[in-house]
Amino acid sequence: MSESKLTEQLKRLRKLSGSPSARILEKLIERQGNDRVMSKSTIQDKFSGKSRPKAVHVLALVQACGEYAASIGVELQPEELSVQTWLARVAALDEPPSKSATTTPAQVASTSAPTTEESSEGTHLEQMIPPLLNAGMTQVAKLVREGSGKPLEEWLPATLAAMSRAGMNDEEAQKVAIRASASQAVKILVELELYGDEDAANRYFLNYLSRQSPHQIPKLLVALRMDNSEAAPYYADRVIDTLSGKNRDIATRDDLAAIIRSLRAAHLRRDADNLLEGVGKYAWPRAALKTAAEFPEDFLGDREKILYSAGEAGPKRLALFFHALIESPISGMAPDQVLLHLFTGVGAKNADSAAEALTQLGLHEAASQLLLWRDKT
Repeated sequence: MSESKLTEQLKRLRKLSGSPSARILEKLIERQGNDRVMSKSTIQDKFSGKSRPKAVHVLALVQACGEYAASIGVELQPEELSVQTWLARVAALDEPPSKSATTTPAQVASTSAPTTEESSEGTHLEQMIPPLLNAGMTQVAKLVREGSGKPLEEWLPATLAAMSRAGMNDEEAQKVAIRASASQAVKILVELELYGDEDAANRYFLNYLSRQSPHQIPKLLVALRMDNSEAAPYYADRVIDTLSGKNRDIATRDDLAAIIRSLRAAHLRRDADNLLEGVGKYAWPRAALKTAAEFPEDFLGDREKILYSAGEAGPKRLALFFHALIESPISGMAPDQVLLHLFTGVGAKNADSAAEALTQLGLHEAASQLLLWRDKT
């Protein structure tokens, strides 16, 4: 790619952004940090093609144009402001005529091109900054900008707490926050609690728990239990209840069986058993049945624990499972075997009262099957 073509692309972005003046761009770039400061004349040179564009200058101009566009209500497509795209364009520049040039396109690509994960995080950070500037939260915007490449726990708690107090949407910040490791997530939670913002802490906890892969759940649970802060045990106690659906805090995950296996692999047997019971008692019946189906039929095994707990939870819960079975059978689960385990949870002593409750709910067949099971027991 020629320098003139890159210059044209920069000029096009400037026009799409609302044609900010060089003076305005200079002020916006000043906020990005000392390593990006550009004079008004240097900015004019970059747009006129008088000087070779460097990666740091191109990224500074792109970010400034994006901030200006947001400030005047101009919506740009994400690809127009993509760090990865602009770095690729700089890397694709033709070799300069001078042999004494110190930076080649290949060097730019090898030293500046971000990984996919870094690029994704950078995009979220870029999208966080314009709303903060528009809301007059320049110090928080600076904190976010300077946070790039730093450990999340060093700057993210203050950012989340500030956005929460201001009543701002923190979706982009949450997308960055869920990338934290288990130990980092605990530090972020504890810091948010220290800021006195329980709402922000709770929102982060639920987002993190709902989006982590199954093998991360044991790590989070253990990290919370090993932390010495006052807040950590509270969140540790909530992990299993939240995953099971007891409090309806998050949507029922479709990989509960994988989470249970991960807990067992980490020798967290009690937590695995508690989650099995919780799934039976609280998860949506269809999800609970699908989770049970992922475990083999085994006396007092994981499948049985889920179904037994569902029956133990009472007639209304039993009725929901019966409806779910009627509406759509679960592959790999024989209905008669499912009912057997559900009835075992009800127990022979409670069969009469449960059958009566089922009858009142209009489930006469289920009531009859329950009484028949009791008579054979």
